[in-house]
Amino acid sequence: MSGDDGAHRDDRDFPLFSILIQALNINMTLPPKPQLPPAGVFFIPVVLRLANRMPCFYVLFSFKRWRMSISIPPHLQSEPWSSILWADVQQYISLLNRHAPPQPKPFVVDVGANIGFAAIVFHLAYHADVLSIEAIPQTYLSLQKNCAPYPRIATIQTAVASKEGSVTLYDYPLARGLGGLDEPRFQIWLDLLRGGWQKQSSVSLLVRPIHWIGMIFWALFAVLIVVFRKPITVSTRTLSQILSDHPDRTIDVLKIDIEGHELSALHGLNPADWSRVRTLIIELHPEHKDKILKLLQENQFSVLAEEYGQVYSHNTPSVLLAQNLTLASVHTHTEGSY
Repeated sequence: MSGDDGAHRDDRDFPLFSILIQALNINMTLPPKPQLPPAGVFFIPVVLRLANRMPCFYVLFSFKRWRMSISIPPHLQSEPWSSILWADVQQYISLLNRHAPPQPKPFVVDVGANIGFAAIVFHLAYHADVLSIEAIPQTYLSLQKNCAPYPRIATIQTAVASKEGSVTLYDYPLARGLGGLDEPRFQIWLDLLRGGWQKQSSVSLLVRPIHWIGMIFWALFAVLIVVFRKPITVSTRTLSQILSDHPDRTIDVLKIDIEGHELSALHGLNPADWSRVRTLIIELHPEHKDKILKLLQENQFSVLAEEYGQVYSHNTPSVLLAQNLTLASVHTHTEGSY
């Protein structure tokens, strides 16, 4: 995902994971390909397959489902967590269809593209041209591969921030959907557990024991997820720098989901580019909510809807939909190509 300046956190204050790292003989300099313990070589692919396929994990991840108007393409079904990720991005389509249907063949800018599910959903739902932006290099390779069948989806590998430079982010090889999260390992582990545990109230008593068994396996796998994350340094660009390559296009939908760094990305938009954005979908974190709402008001945006997504954490973000009041009544659309 994309990031902000100085996002590097130190995990040494959490002895539990320090001890675990030492026990697994993990070099804290984290080489490009960290050596997994022998058991992990066989255990991890099996758990990934179980997490994506087995019913007990569907119970564990019994997230609120948005109406699935688009089936997942076959070439994405082999991706880890594909069912969960595909259900997650349906929320964007649901919000747009209910509150701000896009223009025909819209131009969508997807900031924090991850492995491309949102970009593909926008393209399939609206025949959209999509500019898909992802910061984490390994995640970007998956983004390129997944979007290759769709020539109207263009990809860029960069982090998005308030100014040009570099930033330290985190790569999660076992859970690409967490890409960029820079909180301490222990906190992320707790959040991963909380996401499953909070769902037990919606699980029937008959299958609740299966849910508990699934939680045990999930807790163990979550340890591997956070232990094997690695810091990486990536270059940053501002949104206005990126949009300067498309000067004649209205941004019908600007989607920003970059794990708490959304405010920094918005600060990288100059006034002229704010006026080009018709609709904004943004992940809204509580610590930045007031500042982002003020920024939207200053740039003539009206909030149309706000609802919680599927991700549970100690600091649960919401998904906000806002529309440019200046462009809301304009129905003309400038088409173009990359």
